[in-house]
Amino acid sequence: LDGAYCIDLEGDEDAAQDIHFLFTGTFEKIKHERDWEGRSEDGEIDRLEEYANGSFLWASSCNALLFHGGDYNRSRLADILQLFRDYYDVGPIRVLCIHILNHAHSHLETDDERENMLLVLAFLTLQEASLSRKELGELLMCDISPILDSLSPILISCAPEEPVKFTHSCYRSITSSINLFAYQLPDSLQTFVKKINISNQSLRLAHACLRFMKRSLAEQPDGHREPTAPHHGVNTSHAENGDLANVSNALKYACSYWVDHMSDVGDILDK
Repeated sequence: LDGAYCIDLEGDEDAAQDIHFLFTGTFEKIKHERDWEGRSEDGEIDRLEEYANGSFLWASSCNALLFHGGDYNRSRLADILQLFRDYYDVGPIRVLCIHILNHAHSHLETDDERENMLLVLAFLTLQEASLSRKELGELLMCDISPILDSLSPILISCAPEEPVKFTHSCYRSITSSINLFAYQLPDSLQTFVKKINISNQSLRLAHACLRFMKRSLAEQPDGHREPTAPHHGVNTSHAENGDLANVSNALKYACSYWVDHMSDVGDILDK
């Protein structure tokens, strides 16, 4: 929205009209681009409005997932309607967020991408400092664009130098909440939730920081050496040259916080 129109994202009775306008407007837009003959989208819109339960945040995130990149995916709509028919009492925002995360995780192409997605979530939910898309890419030593694209319904990723953020703070709290296990989620979601518990995520962060430090600090400046895959284009930094201005924020983060992440693993295991 352009900022001139105020909407209560948390949800109230007045948001119902805004939610209706959002869904009907979007469906109407694609109606001319798809074959809708014989399909009753009105009933589906009614159900989406019901499951939103007055939360424009739910509606906008759901809308972004259904019409990802302008490409409408009807199977996602069927999955959402089925999920909320059976598990609506868990909480609309919480269930939708987990569904989006699980969907993104299952549709990434490689195991490395899926593991890096969990790392991106870990950095964004448990980090001590704001990290940009460029810095996250350096820490993970890979191109994270496909991951951020798959998480676009709940993440804001702007220019490479700007911090990556959740569209709303509640999504951050959900992805770092240890209380997710208290809910009777579908088996597929429950399996995914186990992957993002705080202990596992903290361990991933500590490992990523140590791996990045090992590569960055071990390399000597050599202008004649050619970059090699899979780290081509990754900006590693060399602390040995003594010029602090050349030390990247990613390396500063790794050196400053790896021990904190490792300590979090120990604290949780002790409990």
